Amino acid sequence: MNNLAEVAKYLHENDSFLVVSHAKPDGDAAGSALGLAALLLSNGKKAGVIFADDIPDKFKKLTSIQYSRAIPDWSVDCAYANLIVLDCARAIRLNAPWKVGDFPGTVINIDHHVDNDVNGTFNVVQGNASACSAMTSELASILEKDYKWQFNREAATMFYLGIVTDTGSFRFSNTNAATFRQAAFLLEHGADSEKVINCAYFSKKENQQKFEADMILNHVRRDFDGKYVWAYLEQDMFDRYNFDMKDGEGVIEFLREIDGGIIAVLIYPKDDTFKVSLRSKDVRYPVGPVARSLNGGGHEMASGITARGISKDELIDALKNKIGELLQS
Repeated sequence: MNNLAEVAKYLHENDSFLVVSHAKPDGDAAGSALGLAALLLSNGKKAGVIFADDIPDKFKKLTSIQYSRAIPDWSVDCAYANLIVLDCARAIRLNAPWKVGDFPGTVINIDHHVDNDVNGTFNVVQGNASACSAMTSELASILEKDYKWQFNREAATMFYLGIVTDTGSFRFSNTNAATFRQAAFLLEHGADSEKVINCAYFSKKENQQKFEADMILNHVRRDFDGKYVWAYLEQDMFDRYNFDMKDGEGVIEFLREIDGGIIAVLIYPKDDTFKVSLRSKDVRYPVGPVARSLNGGGHEMASGITARGISKDELIDALKNKIGELLQS
């Protein structure tokens, strides 16, 4: 395993970096990737960003960095010498037609998911980091201190976005003393806290509000004396409100907020798969093992599954059985 100081040295001594993150990018994926690209570009490096899916509309107000949705074929199109993979626990979550191992140059893997399997040339995985953006923020501080890099406000703001959203505004159990030190460092470098908070939490469109209200009123189910709170949402509900889950990073929190609940699960169809978001608000009942047992991954208290080759009822039953075992353990 490598460390951020080794990565900082490599970034300083090399050029031409393509930055990627997981499909359906959330605040941490968008913040770490676009923030690092801003940092690289402002220090004279060639840098680009690719996401397989669009980032949430509300986050676009925070950055001027342009990203591409076109996934290159390394065998015919390799415009960059180095690939930086951020916040991606499983290589398959890049949702790309190519494999990371097929990239012809150096691969730098930076992540805070303990089950990371990307296996780059450089691998820095810190399971105790509150967000990948906290790690890229630390990387920026090393580059500033050791190599006199300039750290601009846009990069600081995007890293701050990642930390704020992945910690639920410093409410979740992944928040620690280092989280606040990194946040303070970013604020000292001009991170626009007010704009981040407004974009992340106070920029919800009316169709999303109606979608969430419908979910709470009509689709919430409770099992195991109310400790397991879950909802299954059919595609027609997304169509009815013209709502895309790329903008729904906080929807699962409505289930986690319900009093008496310990584990919250949101299930919905996506193309030929089912997407599952799992959250726990009690460290005695981590959902990470549940997700991994069903070929998912993520953090111990917040994880996800992309389920294939299984019916809706089979998936709902499998989740209920796994969570029942966990709650009764």
